[in-house]
Amino acid sequence: MIKNMVVVLVLGLLLIQGAAVEAVDIGGEFELGSSYDIEGDDSARVVSDLELGIGRSTFSEAFQVNLGFMTEWPDGETVFEIRDAYFDYYGADFDLRAGKQLVAWGTATGYNPTDNINPVNFDDPAGDKDSRLLLKGDYFIDRNYRLTGVIAPFHDSPFADELTVPETGIVLPVEEVDNELGNVEYGLKFSGRGVEGFDFSLSLTSGHEQVPTISYQETPMGPVPESAYFREYLVLGADMATSYQGFGIWAEGALMMPDAGDNYGSLVLGADYNLESGQLILGQLIYNRGRLSQDDNYILQQAVEGSFADYHSYRLASFYNLSTDGYLVRPGLEFSLSDAISLEFEYIYQKGEVMSQGLDLGSQDRNQLSASISYSF
Repeated sequence: MIKNMVVVLVLGLLLIQGAAVEAVDIGGEFELGSSYDIEGDDSARVVSDLELGIGRSTFSEAFQVNLGFMTEWPDGETVFEIRDAYFDYYGADFDLRAGKQLVAWGTATGYNPTDNINPVNFDDPAGDKDSRLLLKGDYFIDRNYRLTGVIAPFHDSPFADELTVPETGIVLPVEEVDNELGNVEYGLKFSGRGVEGFDFSLSLTSGHEQVPTISYQETPMGPVPESAYFREYLVLGADMATSYQGFGIWAEGALMMPDAGDNYGSLVLGADYNLESGQLILGQLIYNRGRLSQDDNYILQQAVEGSFADYHSYRLASFYNLSTDGYLVRPGLEFSLSDAISLEFEYIYQKGEVMSQGLDLGSQDRNQLSASISYSF
């Protein structure tokens, strides 16, 4: 409740400022999409999504509000949400942004171990994250170096109020992190661009995990799940990117150090190359050091994308977990019907566990076909 009140207050202040100016930019996108579960419950799902953006910017300040109106059928329920609502201030050698926003860290593609500020979508770990209420500041030391700080007054997790314990079926309540001053979360990052041909960053994040930990109570019959809670942890991260003879090369890693239990983390090594024929080929090796009792795993990721007939594009992405033999294949086509209208088709086939997170998160088997048409204005 407190979180919602703060977000509404921020939005109200932004709209009051917007009413006092003459020129406000308004734009957005309307998308109508349908997905079909081929092997599941043999059901179709239709979603309409209208995103409306309201903003204004000058040399010294700006604001942006993105509103979302989503309706899903066959239920026909409409959901309204404030997707982004923030204010910018530009100083001589610093920038400030306050409000509901997205902060993206890391150089890897799709999977970023150092990016632990915004909540992840466990059904699509390589997709976009959700915005959250933050205060972010950038201090530009010179043309090459920057210091970034982020403060989050509340913990934000994609988990609902309860979860089901794997293998037992027991439903446990998820204990929320108290909204206290001592639980304020923050991140710091020192980054450099174009330093001897390299981009790099060193980062530190302090807060609570996004995945809850299950505590067990010892009984004569053995350990029994008792509750689920979010551990405090400290994350040390680093990344770099460079190029060599036409290849883009990057590395990104993070070490997670919880207040209780063993450390864990991830490392990503990747490269891409643009072929003379216009295609981009990309490959990554992901190493995940097991969280809690989870085994370590290695994941191969690849993608090929390009264009055809001048205006249209295609993409083929895949993941293969060498440790679990789980895999995911995701081809897609996008047709540009005009400057404002696009038609997209996507197919997802997943078998087994691909991006292991220590709990049964998201779907482990999927066979889904989707299509969408969107109009930008």
